[in-house]
Amino acid sequence: MQRTDRILIILALLLLCLTMGAFYGFDSIFNSRERGGTDAIAMIVGGSGDMRVRYKNELHWQKARSDEKLIFDDAIFAGERSQVDLKVGASDLRVDSNTLIVLRKSDLFSTLDLNYGSLRGWIAPGDKLRIESNGEVVEFSSSEKTQLSLVKKDGKMRVKVQSGIARVIRDGKAQNLTPNDSMVVGKEDPLRFNLPQRSHFYSFEDRRRVDLAWSYSSLRSTNAQDEFAVEISETSDFSRLTAKENLKGKAAISVALNVPSAQYVRVKDSHGNLSETRQLVLAKPQAPVIKAPKAREGFETADKLNLKVEVQPLTPGSGLHVQIARDAQFQQLIADKLSSAPEVEVELVLGDYFVRARSLYEADRLQSAWTDPLPIYVREPLDVHRMARGGMAYDILIPNLEYPKALYKAPVAQVQNHLRAQRHFADYFSNYMRKGYDLVLSRRHSDEEKVQRTPDLPAEWILPGRLDFLYHMAAQGESQTRPSIHRLRIAMEAPKALRADDKGQLNWSPILFATKYEGQLQDSRGRMSSFFTAGSMHKAALAPGVTYSYKVRALGRAGQPISGWSESYRFKTEPAPVPVPVLAQKQEPQREPAQDMASNRATLKVERSWWDKVGAWLWAGTGFNFVLVRQTIASTADVEYKNTKAPSLFIEAGYLNDHYGGVVSYKRTPGDVRVDNYPVDKRDFVWSTYSGEMLAMLPWRGEVLNYPLKWGVRAGLQMHRFPFLFVAGRSLIQAANNMTTASLGFFAETVGRIKYHWSMRYQQPIKSDTEGGNQFHVTPVTAFDGSIGASYLLTRNLKTGLFWYGQMHDYKFSYSSATEKNIGKQWLFYSNAEMRLGYDF
Repeated sequence: MQRTDRILIILALLLLCLTMGAFYGFDSIFNSRERGGTDAIAMIVGGSGDMRVRYKNELHWQKARSDEKLIFDDAIFAGERSQVDLKVGASDLRVDSNTLIVLRKSDLFSTLDLNYGSLRGWIAPGDKLRIESNGEVVEFSSSEKTQLSLVKKDGKMRVKVQSGIARVIRDGKAQNLTPNDSMVVGKEDPLRFNLPQRSHFYSFEDRRRVDLAWSYSSLRSTNAQDEFAVEISETSDFSRLTAKENLKGKAAISVALNVPSAQYVRVKDSHGNLSETRQLVLAKPQAPVIKAPKAREGFETADKLNLKVEVQPLTPGSGLHVQIARDAQFQQLIADKLSSAPEVEVELVLGDYFVRARSLYEADRLQSAWTDPLPIYVREPLDVHRMARGGMAYDILIPNLEYPKALYKAPVAQVQNHLRAQRHFADYFSNYMRKGYDLVLSRRHSDEEKVQRTPDLPAEWILPGRLDFLYHMAAQGESQTRPSIHRLRIAMEAPKALRADDKGQLNWSPILFATKYEGQLQDSRGRMSSFFTAGSMHKAALAPGVTYSYKVRALGRAGQPISGWSESYRFKTEPAPVPVPVLAQKQEPQREPAQDMASNRATLKVERSWWDKVGAWLWAGTGFNFVLVRQTIASTADVEYKNTKAPSLFIEAGYLNDHYGGVVSYKRTPGDVRVDNYPVDKRDFVWSTYSGEMLAMLPWRGEVLNYPLKWGVRAGLQMHRFPFLFVAGRSLIQAANNMTTASLGFFAETVGRIKYHWSMRYQQPIKSDTEGGNQFHVTPVTAFDGSIGASYLLTRNLKTGLFWYGQMHDYKFSYSSATEKNIGKQWLFYSNAEMRLGYDF
């Protein structure tokens, strides 16, 4: 191995250690919502009881955790006798019992929207706290540590200073509040919703429209001159409206919702009054999945049983309703329980039961369908030998031991007496029998009955596979006072497949009570054949060089199975010998040495090395990236940002033979917008690239670094989703633009266990668009990408590599929204260093 190759391998291993460490130090790379960094405006630092959080753009509540970061439009709820401790900036706040707050964004500042309940805490010196109530935003700050309490009731929020001095900015006017001073925040005559109520879940199975009704909190009636605007949005800050209705003289409307969805609704009037925001969730109730008990599962108890019914984790915001009955129609209910946890405990006595469950939403207002009835039973305990293998669910298993050889073909009574003498089933019913009771046994479908007053199993009843028995306990002398309730079945332990030789002789262990054996033989192509034999061996006709597997089970005198199937035994026959023809020796004419060498060279068959094989491959890698973006917008200052971030992600799958092939790939490159001259609404972004191309090998070959070189051309499409900064007034709004390009380039790689790789492509934009209803068009100037790398084959299939990849776009753009338009030029470049792991098929 050359010195250069050793250095490259050492560098690749070092980069692998670094990138894996960076990978585990970051949140999941597939988490589309980056909750850290500049997006986080608050953190849950503690609390107790029923603490819940509903993440931005999600439908359901989830259990809140300490040290959890929160972003805009997240909601926090503290239930009955509960509290949530928050850190907002440097300030400490406590969300009291039965309180709901939502984190808002107002003029790029964080704001707490107190929907209902109470909030109290400390404002840190120099910190600012914005509180919203009924459409009015008030800013609090202080030069010293100041304690506030906020209580919202009947649509009005009262703020009181407990200690310190708070500086309040309201409607652009500043004032100071001293201890015991208070103020009411909210419009003087705010609108309030009469419908919907606080419960806001609706099932799209029975309702697609929701009725809205509102009134003034002062109880002033609506007149014919009152004008209202109903706004419905996908986001709580109403930046993405889905509907808007203007009404005059009416304070009610019926609105349609998408299926399923979560929408926010509010009402404005012509005087500037604004209602609180309500969330309408149109959801499909999901029936739970019962994890325990299992269908037809049995439980043993001599008295009462505390049965735990457990389901998969509940959908956030739902509860559990469990019913247990004696009948499958649930007419005879034994238990009917509600729970907010995914489990319910029920006390049961002996007998057969059926279990079912359903999900409940919003305090039983919305319910899912019932699960199918699940049968279970509870019986008295019995100390039995459970079956170890074989697939027959019998209660008593006669073990397959080293019995005397003469016993395998002996009469049934002799075998039964031997088992009795060996005390195989002595004290079998010892845990079942009770003082003053008889053990009553009977044969199934027969009137024959036997009273057993010893704990041994009767030897004459040990007959596997053919007869089933019933047994129950009865008071002595009153054997008919109770019906037979327990079923007893007997089986032999499955045979053990011992060996199979190349001549097709199959062998297995013999079984008591067996008169013959049934076997199944299968080859590697799935072809199966059955055989029957009286002894514990079978001679099969087998083909040479083929892999087979076989299994057997024992049959009784009536041909019924008395054991389960053995475990499969797998073996391979020897390949057929290759005949070597004996040829008569022939006198060869004399040749010159040069002629012999030329002849050998002409007839020599050159075999391709295993590291030069062609076919399919798979690459996956991670690393870190550098991103540089410049935007020049007409009549506006330039925008530029650059950063290094990890982890990046690369996935590629392809196929290539000696002439043509294809490849698809995906790249995920994270980044962070940091601009000094503008405030940015969102800093984190991900540049995603999807690629699909055709490959064509070219006949020319050469050498690089003393390695053979092969190369070809590649052509296809690339789809990009990359960041774009839209200038709106004096702030930047980050958008995600999409661009599809046609690509044409070349690829090359060396041949050998160590490979060097090169590729480069030119890209021609053919389509561009953006999110929402905005417009995005580009005029290409230059766009290309390239990659270099080195890989090493660890085995015949497994490989690793170190790669560098770069992409550059330079184009003119036109980006317009409903109100503004940006025209300029954008230059984007990113560079990835990756450690990859691959597999050749």
